[in-house]
Amino acid sequence: SRLKGPDFIKTGQREIETIDEAYQVGLKRGQELSQLGINMNFAPVLDTAKNPESFMFERVFPGGSEAAPLATAMAKGMQEAGVIPVAKHFPGHDDTSDDSHFTLPTVSIKNDELPNFTRTFPDYLKAEPRAMMTAHVLFPEIDSYPATLSRFFLTDYLRNELGFAGVIVTDDMSMDAIDSQWSTPEATLMSLKAGADLILFAAEPDLAVGALERLESALENGEVSEAELAEKNIRVDTLRQPKE
Repeated sequence: SRLKGPDFIKTGQREIETIDEAYQVGLKRGQELSQLGINMNFAPVLDTAKNPESFMFERVFPGGSEAAPLATAMAKGMQEAGVIPVAKHFPGHDDTSDDSHFTLPTVSIKNDELPNFTRTFPDYLKAEPRAMMTAHVLFPEIDSYPATLSRFFLTDYLRNELGFAGVIVTDDMSMDAIDSQWSTPEATLMSLKAGADLILFAAEPDLAVGALERLESALENGEVSEAELAEKNIRVDTLRQPKE
């Protein structure tokens, strides 16, 4: 979506209806990105949205529960072109107009409703993806922190229950859903301790410097251990290697 030139593929996910279309779009997009030296793409989107008023509506596959096979095909195309796909946003946005760029969306479901709410993600995980992006979404009946900062969602649920072994990437930490309530350095530390491996700053190098300084301080005073960071480093180093 950042590449606006006439020669770049413009097909959005909502326009894709078949497995082959999804694969071809992923392959073509991967080739374009690879030629530019870009090795990671924050796509496909696994959230579902049937409400045209939802801010996610134009960004998702049509068909809701069929999103997983389409996402898997798109990811396969990108991988074959040498680009790492990062599906998003786990565990999912609600089908509302609440946009996490400007506010913290809330989903009022209980723990026993999670399997149905997150159903596209376990199906997608069957293909053993290498990376997943978090959602800045609060589930107050389940945890008091949004998923990006929640150990329950990132470690207990995504890692341990669903069995995801790849890299967990946060959504942009400068979005209002996070930085309106937590300082960026504190949110960074919270997310790492919750289970994230990569902290995303879309275009804010100063924020990244401040977050790194906080992490160094946390390492010195024992808030986070070298072993924890080493484990994250191993995942990231593995991600750098081409998938066999």
